[in-house]
Amino acid sequence: MMARVLRIFQSRPYWKRSLLVALAAMAWLGGGDPARVRAGAPYHSIPSAPTVQPDPSAGEVLGSSAAARLLALLGPAESVAAQLALPDLQTVPPTGFRVSYLTNGRRVLLFNNMAWNSGRGPLELGGEVNLAAGQIEVRQHLTIAAETGVDLLVGHFLWHPYHNHWHLDTFALYELWTLTPHGELDTLITSSSKLSYCMIDTDIVDRDLAGSSPSRAFRGCGRLRQGLSPGWGDEYRSHLEGQYVNIAGLPDGIYALLSTANPSGSLFESNYTNNAAISYVRLVGDRVYSVPSLHMDSVLCRAQGKC
Repeated sequence: MMARVLRIFQSRPYWKRSLLVALAAMAWLGGGDPARVRAGAPYHSIPSAPTVQPDPSAGEVLGSSAAARLLALLGPAESVAAQLALPDLQTVPPTGFRVSYLTNGRRVLLFNNMAWNSGRGPLELGGEVNLAAGQIEVRQHLTIAAETGVDLLVGHFLWHPYHNHWHLDTFALYELWTLTPHGELDTLITSSSKLSYCMIDTDIVDRDLAGSSPSRAFRGCGRLRQGLSPGWGDEYRSHLEGQYVNIAGLPDGIYALLSTANPSGSLFESNYTNNAAISYVRLVGDRVYSVPSLHMDSVLCRAQGKC
């Protein structure tokens, strides 16, 4: 085994040798989340980090728990940006609002939601059965330069009994807010749990984005491979299970729906400050109307990362 590792090491350019030395050292030390380096490199581990909510006000390109793990693996942020073609998840402002009632009589607000990839690289996910844990672990594949890739543990695939296919856990979060007289977010009224998603290319959002393709690369909701291609989005329509927030007892008025992709920061991205999008609605009884943005100060709005 050691002779094989040495042959791999000697065949690599200097920067790749340095990376392999770091990976081998971490494998020797052990601990943390399992990750796999492709192109013949040995298994290794990287330090775990607690899952935290990304801080949009920090303005960091790499600011989440996933990014912290990536920095531990590859080094300073500037070298990460140079070595990786990362995805960049954004949310399209929700549309298609309507009021409905669940079978238990609960009043809910339904809507369409789309997350899309505006980054240079794909969001590529693969599932692998962990028999000991009784789970299907999900690893995100990242390409380092042109020849070497690394698969990093980012979550789990869950079987969705209503959608009848596999979902990545905790991908989206929906929140309904009241507004101040100036149209700013005021009080959180209700929120969904962190929803699971099947990640596939359903709609082209930006045909001119570098790296985008006119055809879908990710089509199925199986447990082996899911993802989002550059320029493509995944839209969940309002009729699907889970596409709502609870509005039982909510009085008439104007509200803001805030939708956030990758709310826990578990997926690796190039930018965590642009994951949220907001739409405004007016409730009148069981009718709902979309209203234009209420933010008069666009500079303040961008600074808060909520528009």
